[in-house]
Amino acid sequence: MLGALVGVGCFLVLAIPFAMTVGLVVVGLFTGRIAGLLAKAGAAGTLSAPTRNLVAVLVTLAAVLVANVAGWLVAGLQGGTLSLPAYLDQVYGVALVALEFMAGTLAAVWSSR
Repeated sequence: MLGALVGVGCFLVLAIPFAMTVGLVVVGLFTGRIAGLLAKAGAAGTLSAPTRNLVAVLVTLAAVLVANVAGWLVAGLQGGTLSLPAYLDQVYGVALVALEFMAGTLAAVWSSR
């Protein structure tokens, strides 16, 4: 959970005030790495490797999703009127959002094994 919070915080700091886009893939990667390492350290003796992988991936995907939704909500508070899918497409592009999820997932699996 700590890894997810760190990832969401980094995402929001880079995405909202600095309007960064491509760097958010690195944030997704970083979030997956942290979540994977923490899952590995916290459950090393109690959970099997596939279960640790699943936990790390789910935490990472949830963090990236929450970060994207939080960015959309902040844009809405600033006067934005787009729906969530339209916002993600217009601001980041569908490919970049997909890369965020994929990079986070790969890093989570690699780090938690």
